[in-house]
Amino acid sequence: MGVLSDTWTLHGSAWGQSSAGPGARDSHRVATLGGKVVLFGGNAGGGAPLDDTWTFDGTRWLRAPASGPSARWDHGMAPLP
Repeated sequence: MGVLSDTWTLHGSAWGQSSAGPGARDSHRVATLGGKVVLFGGNAGGGAPLDDTWTFDGTRWLRAPASGPSARWDHGMAPLP
C-alpha cells in the first residue's frame, strides 16, 4: 500500500472524511497541543524527508509558519503537559 493523505474523524458512531490537508506521507509524528493535533515531518514516499508542520482542530488542517526543525522522519514527538 502506498502513502495516503486522507483524514478521518469520528463523530459519535459515524466516521467522516475531513477537509484537505497535508500531502501523502508516512513516518510522520503527531502530538496534541492546546486542543489541536500537530503533525510534523515524515516521508513523501520517495525517500525525501519533509519539514512541514500542520495543525488540525477537528474540522480543518492549517499549515503552520515555515520556521521549525529541519526535515526528518521516524523522529520522536511528545505532547505538552
